[in-house]
Amino acid sequence: MSDNDGLVLNYVRTAVDTLAFGIAISLLAVAAAFTLSITTGGGAVRANILLFIFGWVLMAYATFHLWPSSPKTPDSDEKKTKALSTYDETGLQRIVRRFGPVRILGRPPPAMRLSVTVQRFIASLCIFATSFILEVIGGIG
Repeated sequence: MSDNDGLVLNYVRTAVDTLAFGIAISLLAVAAAFTLSITTGGGAVRANILLFIFGWVLMAYATFHLWPSSPKTPDSDEKKTKALSTYDETGLQRIVRRFGPVRILGRPPPAMRLSVTVQRFIASLCIFATSFILEVIGGIG
C-alpha cells in the first residue's frame, strides 16, 4: 500500500468517525424530541419542531466554542488551534466506537482526529438533515 492509499484511508476513517458520532447524536435527539412531544401531548409536528430547536442549540453551542478569541490576546492562535485539533474523547464517542463502523475500519490517527467541538457542529448538521428528511419525505411539519 502506498503512502497515498494510507492517507486516503485515514481521511475515510476520520469521516466515518465523525459521521458515526453525528448520527448517534441525531438518534438521541430524535428519541428525546419524540419522547418530549408524546409526554406533553403533542404529535410528530411538535417533535420535528423540537428536533429543529435541538439542532440550533447544538450548533450555537459548538459555534461558541469554535469561535476564535480576539486577535489582541496573545493566546488567540493557541486557542484556535486547540479548538480544531485537540481531541478529547467523550463517553458517547467510546460507545459509538465500540459498536459502530469505526470498530471495523479502525480509529483515525491522533493527528487527523477532529475535536469534539467540530464533531458536535457536524452533529448539529445531521440533526438538521434528520428534521428536513422528516419534514419532506415523512410529511411531518
